[in-house]
Amino acid sequence: LTKKQELLRDREAALWEMEEHHLQERHQLVKQQLKDQYFLQRHELVRKHEKEREQMQRYNQRMVEQLKVRQQQEKARLPKIQRSEGKTRMAMYKKSLHINGAGSASEQREKIKQFSQQEEKRQKSERLQQQQKHENQMRDMMAQCESNMSELQQLQNEKCHLLV
Repeated sequence: LTKKQELLRDREAALWEMEEHHLQERHQLVKQQLKDQYFLQRHELVRKHEKEREQMQRYNQRMVEQLKVRQQQEKARLPKIQRSEGKTRMAMYKKSLHINGAGSASEQREKIKQFSQQEEKRQKSERLQQQQKHENQMRDMMAQCESNMSELQQLQNEKCHLLV
């Protein structure tokens, strides 16, 4: 009877040991699966973030290129506009001199020469203003691009922290 009880206890102990071993193996397997799933999600998130950054860089590059093209067009148009306006201003000035009958022909030539010099200064000033405007626009565009990238980076960092 005692031998039978001892055999039963040994058998029961062996079953418990097998069950405990089986539970440990399952626990390890689940733990490894969770770990693998985490690394897979993290890897996919990193890949997604890289694509988003590349997309943002392309977008920023397009915006800068469009600004450059617009500025080149404005820069090319300005001399034509200035010539046209200059001719119109000169014609109006000559007409006003003629109407007012201001002085002799040599005095009128001198006034026209002075007006022409003032017009050149005005046009040069206008070109410098345009150049300054373009530099400011480009600086603002670059700051906006930098801001876009840092905002994206911040959002991505928050997503990474949420995953952890």
